[in-house]
Amino acid sequence: MLIVLLLSGCGADQSPKGDSAGGEALSRLRLPDGFEIHAELLTTPVQQQIGMMYRTKLDHDAGMLFVYPVPQAMPFWMHNVNLPLDIVFIGSDRKVVELVENAEPCLGESGKCPTYGGRVGAQFVLEINGGDAAKHGVRLGTTISF
Repeated sequence: MLIVLLLSGCGADQSPKGDSAGGEALSRLRLPDGFEIHAELLTTPVQQQIGMMYRTKLDHDAGMLFVYPVPQAMPFWMHNVNLPLDIVFIGSDRKVVELVENAEPCLGESGKCPTYGGRVGAQFVLEINGGDAAKHGVRLGTTISF
């Protein structure tokens, strides 16, 4: 019986959008124009290190929200990320403090991948499809509700 219970959880999708990095779903993250993003919450260093690596798609209403215990300046890189992303750095007050649009994938050697952002302290970082920040009114100073 125990084996059946253990196996029933194998391969189960933890995210409503598939390809989970082990994050938990966050049902309502609202962009400035009211558009809703279903974001995976990434709270552990391992989850945050993997992030969007190796994924081949990101649904139009999906994203990842990296959550840090305190605001900090942290650059992101796109090593083994297959999709261009907008990287939205958000302060503890939920206002956008830095924005990188259309960060390009880097499928080469990790040492040759550029870093993006991380010049301003942020407590949250949202990754969404490249171009979606502009499409939904995300810019410096706007509020992301969650």
